[in-house]
Amino acid sequence: ALRDQGFVDYLKGDVEYAGQKIADDAKWTDDDLKAVTYSGAMNWSRSDTKSSFESLMGDSANADIKWFYSEDGGETWKDSPSSGNTTNTVHVNTNASMDGRLYRCVIKSGSVEVETNHVLLTVKGIKTQPTEQTVIVKEKAVFTVETTVPGATFQWQYSKDGGKTWKNAPSSGATTEEVTVQTSIKLIGRLYRCVVTYDDTELYSEEVRLYIQGFRNRPGEKHILQAGQGQS
Repeated sequence: ALRDQGFVDYLKGDVEYAGQKIADDAKWTDDDLKAVTYSGAMNWSRSDTKSSFESLMGDSANADIKWFYSEDGGETWKDSPSSGNTTNTVHVNTNASMDGRLYRCVIKSGSVEVETNHVLLTVKGIKTQPTEQTVIVKEKAVFTVETTVPGATFQWQYSKDGGKTWKNAPSSGATTEEVTVQTSIKLIGRLYRCVVTYDDTELYSEEVRLYIQGFRNRPGEKHILQAGQGQS
């Protein structure tokens, strides 16, 4: 398959593919090539990509388009399940776990197959959410977030009223990706979250609860028992 600069040279008529050059009336000009752009770091297209490829392949009835993505730097590829994955423009519903994926499009017509450049998808957000913690009273509980945003700032917060109001946590690491909470009875049932800030944007992590073993953590619920402790 022709790829990257080799494909561009073929479109311009500078190189052969399968022993043949593109027909003179199908060659792309420099202006045509400038119309091929990256959009949102994922769409390699121009408005008439499919019809143009069908024309230069010489078999419009059999031209097929398929989008793929890679999560390992291009070593392996998977079919994209996204909307438009068999058209010239694919629409990807993103989340932070997709940061760093590569995308490419493969166009086939008859025995000829061409492949677009590989393009990088960058997603800014919270990649790993904090999880609920259950500890014995006076032990430390650790909550962690992971983001895809270089230079982001962090502020952990807690709520004593089920998430209605929030205060900045005074705990160790409260302005980093990982906060360490020294637990006590008065912390029973508290919720924790992290506010991630970059540029003028604030992102809020999921709200997670701190459970203390051996105590009721919410009204009406049973005790979370320590090993060997009887239920009360």
